[in-house]
Amino acid sequence: MNIHPFSHKILNLYSRFFIYFQAILTYGSVRSAARHLRITPSALTRQIQNFELNIGVPLFERHAHGMVLTQAGDILSSHIMVVMEDLKRIENRILALHKIKDEKINIMVIESAANEIMPYVINKITTTYPTIRLQVNTGSSKEIFEALHAGYLDIGVALNLGEPQNLKNIISQPVKMDAIVHTKHALAGKKNITLSECVSYPLIMPSSSLSLYKTIYPLLKNLQENLNIRMESNSIDLMIKMAAAGMGLAFCSRLTTISTQEKEDFIRIPIQNKETRTLLGVYIVKDKQQTYSVDIILQIIQNYLNHNFKSI
Repeated sequence: MNIHPFSHKILNLYSRFFIYFQAILTYGSVRSAARHLRITPSALTRQIQNFELNIGVPLFERHAHGMVLTQAGDILSSHIMVVMEDLKRIENRILALHKIKDEKINIMVIESAANEIMPYVINKITTTYPTIRLQVNTGSSKEIFEALHAGYLDIGVALNLGEPQNLKNIISQPVKMDAIVHTKHALAGKKNITLSECVSYPLIMPSSSLSLYKTIYPLLKNLQENLNIRMESNSIDLMIKMAAAGMGLAFCSRLTTISTQEKEDFIRIPIQNKETRTLLGVYIVKDKQQTYSVDIILQIIQNYLNHNFKSI
């Protein structure tokens, strides 16, 4: 990557300059800032003047009562605040490495999140933080809520738990829903569909133990009282396979990654109804003191969702 000559001039002075610049902002004058930095006022003045000379604009107006930012100085000040905050976060993360103990973190996740998110999280933890041991189990959203409530878990990843009083929702990610149909299904040529179109065909439904059931079943029943349900299952993979076999129309969240799609005879079609959107939540117990290990795992999950699921 080519860097503009102007950028080179800033980079050469940057690391030391922003400390000096911030000191003047904090203490209001060159003399007070120099005393704090333990350098002479003349040396501090030279550093500021040297930077102003390099970038070609004044950053401060000198007054008898102190230093006042110019417009250019104000712009730079905003940037430096961001840099200082970022440096503080980096410093805290590095310090945290020394505070991580050999401990086991218990996590329970819904099946779709386990297949999609957890391989990345597990790989990141085992390669970067080898002293953290993970116990990862899958379960329904109801089972995850109960395990968190009972104190068995450090982190729970579930759909549609809302804001339970004793839990803290650290991450909330909207998730859209798709219909799964055979490639020769009557709806297969559509780019998107509505639930009112779905109820005209045989359905493969999630069992009541799945979060997906709570989202989709009431909406379908409102559209048509007597649904043509060919099959119910608590296995998302099995429902998809049955749809691929032409047994009916199935549903899955956008979280569900279908690795065998090229080999199977089905397609997934986005559902337009906004009511089908669910919320993937990452939860901890509200009053439980969290360790550095838990904080690290939560940040890894957040980073993964930000990078991979901005539009789901």
